[in-house]
Amino acid sequence: FKSFTQADSSTTRKYGGTGLGLTISRQLISLMDGDITVTSDIGEGSVFTLTVELPLSEKVSTDKSQLPPSVAGTRVLVVDDHPVNLELMQQLLTPFGLEIDCASSGYKALQLIEKANQSSSPYELLLLDYHMPEMDGIELADRIRKTKNGAELKVIMLTSIDQVSKDDDGMENFDTLLVKPVRASRLFDSISTALADKLIPTKSKAKKKSKASAKKKAAKKKITAKKTSHKKTAKKKAKVTSIRAKNNTTRRTTTEPVTSSFTILVVEDNPINQIVATEILEQAGYQVDVANDGQEGIDRLNEGGIDLVLMDCQMPVLDGFAATSAIRQKEAEQQIPESDRMPIIALTANALKGDREACLEAGMNDYVTKPMQPETLFKVISQFIPVPDDEADDWQDTGT
Repeated sequence: FKSFTQADSSTTRKYGGTGLGLTISRQLISLMDGDITVTSDIGEGSVFTLTVELPLSEKVSTDKSQLPPSVAGTRVLVVDDHPVNLELMQQLLTPFGLEIDCASSGYKALQLIEKANQSSSPYELLLLDYHMPEMDGIELADRIRKTKNGAELKVIMLTSIDQVSKDDDGMENFDTLLVKPVRASRLFDSISTALADKLIPTKSKAKKKSKASAKKKAAKKKITAKKTSHKKTAKKKAKVTSIRAKNNTTRRTTTEPVTSSFTILVVEDNPINQIVATEILEQAGYQVDVANDGQEGIDRLNEGGIDLVLMDCQMPVLDGFAATSAIRQKEAEQQIPESDRMPIIALTANALKGDREACLEAGMNDYVTKPMQPETLFKVISQFIPVPDDEADDWQDTGT
């Protein structure tokens, strides 16, 4: 844990120094009033132990970041020679509702795949580490593609930034590439992308289903409303959201009843994220339109009839930041007051300090991290358009 030392100080030194990483680690842990110790045996390895005293959360975590029913339960094989990485991937994948198996080598993976192919539930998704002894991820993927049903498998490569590029030989065997360290939100998106064309309906069918569902729910609400007492109806009509601008966030005023008359535009290129967002919003009583990239989003806005936009940040053709900038520029040219400008909520996989500021600087009103949590989403939406009473109660009761 001593400061960085360099045993060989010559300019042609063969070996690097030591101690910098552990020194920084100890400093960080000391700032948290914790401690770090090590036990080490030559030829065996070292064990580092970190102790930090942290308060217990009063809220019970209810993870809702599962994939849609059409994808949940998919059988997944993770291949990595490092046991810690395998344990980490299991922890990240379990909340998604997937059935997970692990293999510590390429040869073990081939055996498990062959065994699964002989059963009634073969693997449908593989996550392969690139750097492994004896058989690396490239060679393993090539062998897998030559097995029975190998061509149909969805394969994701796990790699460090400087290990491989998409143009390298053998990369054609992978559906997508995931850079380590792996974040849950990035993993969620990569799995959604890999499984989208196999486990969900086509976009046209999904869109028709979405519109049919919205009409059905709107009709159901209309029938239910006739049976509602005068007192309850009056209460809904009296629901008001105030206008106030704070930190570039504008809130609209409305005395309209909370019904499916509000339309939210979801601008998102990932098909499964589109379905997740649509299901959450439609269940709350909103009408939903979907655009596949920023340019489609702008075109749809120009048609009118949109009350709020959920804007993904990273998309092909035109990303969320550029699309938002174009929307704000047009609003400025038309001299639209800030109180009447379109509310745009960013959908981002990043949750780091400064991300919210970056979204606000781009002209967005607020942001929600992915995977979307319904209570958080409704809390942000409620700043701009009403949230149905039952949904509002749900997230308010949880203390969110």
